[in-house]
Amino acid sequence: LAWRARGRLRERPAAPDARGLWCVALAAALLVLGRRADVFVLQGYSMVAMAAGLVWTFAGASWLRRLAFPLGFLVFMLPFPPVFVNNLSYLLKEITVRSSAAVAAALGVNLQREGMNVYLAAGTLRIENPCSGLRSLVSLLATGALFAYFQPGARWRKAALFLAAFPLAMLGNAVRITGLILVAHYASLPQAAGRYHDVSGLVIYGAALLGLIALRRGLEAAPGAPREAR
Repeated sequence: LAWRARGRLRERPAAPDARGLWCVALAAALLVLGRRADVFVLQGYSMVAMAAGLVWTFAGASWLRRLAFPLGFLVFMLPFPPVFVNNLSYLLKEITVRSSAAVAAALGVNLQREGMNVYLAAGTLRIENPCSGLRSLVSLLATGALFAYFQPGARWRKAALFLAAFPLAMLGNAVRITGLILVAHYASLPQAAGRYHDVSGLVIYGAALLGLIALRRGLEAAPGAPREAR
């Protein structure tokens, strides 16, 4: 992304700014704190802050503004704080299991749900943390952010692309869990937890990604949309 912006960067002469040293100092402090406290996430964020601080210090604020998205996009390679991940993962699981169990029951499956456990005639299906859909959500958010960056036109179009990752990820995961329940009911628990569990994750994520691509093309074809790419 920075390489693609090199032409516009050349038009802005570098103007070193000593104020960027405050950002460098903050990044160094985060690194020391992360290593002392053995918190990897702080060490990761310190690297992003250090990169921003170095650009600000040696090239100036105009370069930093131009490279804000490429630098900020690096955040998607870092893990989120554990407290945030645990709370969000539980919330996503609660919504997914509740909706999937309701849909499966409406399709004729005799079941009972208690927390993250779905009790079937074939046995108990427990929805663990990896099935919360958080990984797909983060991946789709990263893709949506990238699409939004290259999406021409008004800001609402960019926001729509980015925010669409939330319902697409949640809907896709709900479809996947509903499928798990149906396979466990009509086939067996081993089949549901085996090949279907592994393959369905890739298939559903691919479908959600196609939905994001379709939304982008729809926004580009919508009336009033600019025809020139960014």
